[in-house]
Amino acid sequence: MKTFKNEKGYALLMVLMLILLFTVLGMGLMATNMNSAKQFNTKEEQVKARHQAEMGVLHYQAQLISIVEENKNNEVVPCAKFLNEVAVLSNDNNSEYNVSKQDIECELSEDVIKISIESTGKYIDKEDKIKAKFNIKNSSRTNLEEGELPGPSDYNDDTKVVEGGLTVENGFYSPTEDSLYVKGDFKVQHGNSNGGNDILINRNLFIDQNMSIQNHACIVTRGNLIVKGNITSTNKVYIFVYGDAYFKSNTYKSSNNNFFVTGKVFENGKEVRNDFEPVPSGYLYNYHNGSDSGNDKKTCPLPGSGNPGKLSGSWQIDENIDVDYFVN
Repeated sequence: MKTFKNEKGYALLMVLMLILLFTVLGMGLMATNMNSAKQFNTKEEQVKARHQAEMGVLHYQAQLISIVEENKNNEVVPCAKFLNEVAVLSNDNNSEYNVSKQDIECELSEDVIKISIESTGKYIDKEDKIKAKFNIKNSSRTNLEEGELPGPSDYNDDTKVVEGGLTVENGFYSPTEDSLYVKGDFKVQHGNSNGGNDILINRNLFIDQNMSIQNHACIVTRGNLIVKGNITSTNKVYIFVYGDAYFKSNTYKSSNNNFFVTGKVFENGKEVRNDFEPVPSGYLYNYHNGSDSGNDKKTCPLPGSGNPGKLSGSWQIDENIDVDYFVN
């Protein structure tokens, strides 16, 4: 048997085998790296898809806040108000999110509105879904805190708002809105003896400043009367309040005037004894213009049964949102 003594050939063979070995190992590592990179890209796309779904939830939440703010004093808010879908597609068409109508559920109760949504986010060819639940609660109030005066926002009223003062001339005045809110002084001019002033407010009358009334006037408030300033009057003035009366102080004093309050009386926000007579029954209140002759007989028209104002609740979104990230 001959011994192999070609050392150069042996060395060359070893080099070739090592090259082959490292080539195989390198290709394996390259394949592993490529697979890892692909998995990383897939994971990144999935994360971005989930981010889009989160954006859909936040978009709907912002829309929900706006809807609740617009309807916060409504006694009832129908589910149809909340069935507004949201959808946004990015400029590069790579990402989008949407909350469609069929993915919005609404459940109504007396004091709680429950909204459930499913937001779908997409990034390139990946998709993710998130479910979110919102609770809208009604913080109903049955009474005011001591010293607190009610304002227009405390009632479910259609209110006419006068930014400055309001002066009512001789004749009949009744706003088409349920309530009247005067941010300045409320003045009633002199009413002539042929007719005088007849003022009818179907719900509540709010006056931020003073209330000044000349002679021959009938003022009927079917809800509450809230005057933050003083009330002054001269002769033959008749005020009828079917609800509650709120004064800064009771300055309405005259032997020729009558003030009727069926509800409660408050001075500076504190309830005091109601020394006024309730609004008379019937549809007319008769009074005389300075003599006992039949020709001098005058009347104040009354609307019949009263419509006292009621404090309304306020709808607010619960800060806690129930989110489910694991949607099949």
